Amino acid sequence: MDPLNIYAHLFDRAESVENARFPSALHIYLQDLADFDRSLDTEAAWRLDSRIAQKLADETGHAPPGGWSKFVNLVAGTRWVKTQRERFIVQGVPDADENLRQELVEAYTQQLVPPTVASSTFILLGIHPAWGVYLANKMSRTSASSTKRKDDLFPEATLDVVTRCVYGAIGTVMEALAEVGAEGALSRPAFAKFAQAAIDWTAGRTRDRAPETVGGLDPFLDRTGGEMDRIGPLWAQELIAEVLVPAGAAKTIGDDLILVDVELLQSIDVGPDKMTAGRLDDFLSDSGMKARA
Repeated sequence: MDPLNIYAHLFDRAESVENARFPSALHIYLQDLADFDRSLDTEAAWRLDSRIAQKLADETGHAPPGGWSKFVNLVAGTRWVKTQRERFIVQGVPDADENLRQELVEAYTQQLVPPTVASSTFILLGIHPAWGVYLANKMSRTSASSTKRKDDLFPEATLDVVTRCVYGAIGTVMEALAEVGAEGALSRPAFAKFAQAAIDWTAGRTRDRAPETVGGLDPFLDRTGGEMDRIGPLWAQELIAEVLVPAGAAKTIGDDLILVDVELLQSIDVGPDKMTAGRLDDFLSDSGMKARA
């Protein structure tokens, strides 16, 4: 199926949902964390200890959308929680009127958190793992500055190519979610196919337009079809389960549908300096559909 048909299929499968409501008071869960313990153990890199997650659920009697682990893993990409020596440290709690949900979505669309979702993004785009780590560290609020030796391997000109590739893919997918989501609940399988098409388009466009010699470590690896076909649906599922649902930006309906908060998704920024605005139009134009008015 060509990219335009894949995109159109999203609209075909959209189902109207009346009186849809999304969680708005996510700050109460951060308050719960602060009251419970401002220093939380992890069981792996950037993953809340499952025993603590269960204890939080038992003691508070509730859990954020998606559960405590996914919420903490995501909120660590905001100013309210930081990672330090394999621990999550609660820095503060936002007021009720602060838009924590937007910050949570932008933890991924700007800070590339959580790392599991970012890693799948890099793999799908064929980004060299070292470049993926370097970009994620560059975008992180908490990472130390890179050494001069690393800068020789990761020059700024090449970093710009990688940055536009990664955030271009994210921006295309997020714009599509906001646009199609206005029509109702989306088919999750149809969304996964579109996300794969957007990734493929971004990877191809970046390689075609990248300078022949950008210097440093080669940022691109071969993208084998079989591997991409397997990882593509996994990435789409991770984006939903690890980012959109914990952020209160989406909710799943049964096994097949996802409903997104269109107003929230329209307000988020993707990448530094809003560098990817309009990428969905570029995708549709390159695929044969005239850019929308």
